[in-house]
Amino acid sequence: MNTIQCQNCGAENVGTVNFCKQCGSKLERVATALTDPPPPDVPPVTPPRMGGMPVAPSSVRVESKFAALRGIAAFCRLLAYIFAGLAVLGGVGGFFVGLADSFFTALGLLVGSLIWAGVIYIFWRVIGESISVLLDIEENTRRTATIIEQRLP
Repeated sequence: MNTIQCQNCGAENVGTVNFCKQCGSKLERVATALTDPPPPDVPPVTPPRMGGMPVAPSSVRVESKFAALRGIAAFCRLLAYIFAGLAVLGGVGGFFVGLADSFFTALGLLVGSLIWAGVIYIFWRVIGESISVLLDIEENTRRTATIIEQRLP
């Protein structure tokens, strides 16, 4: 099979492609012998673009900031489990205390505390996950800004 070497990075590419598989540069074809078969009628492949600039996979690493906020998010997730567990235990205790009055009172206390445990769990879990999502958005924004800055002339 025919291959072509990229003038930019030196990578070997299949002879039918128009852009380098490694760096995305346009491959220039050099006229060789008349015996070379003409390239097939393949539509040119254009690399993905972002605002007029070619986009290539990047391995840009940005430092993780806001360790205190990450700790607070983890603590909120932990509180979700702790408070929900305490609400369940309180409901079970209330069930046994309510049995002295009537079964339906005990059952009402148990169901009410289980619902309250779910509400508490969801409340603290949403707070923890919201903090994590905001930190991830901030980190991805910094990563994108770094990539754009590297590509500017």
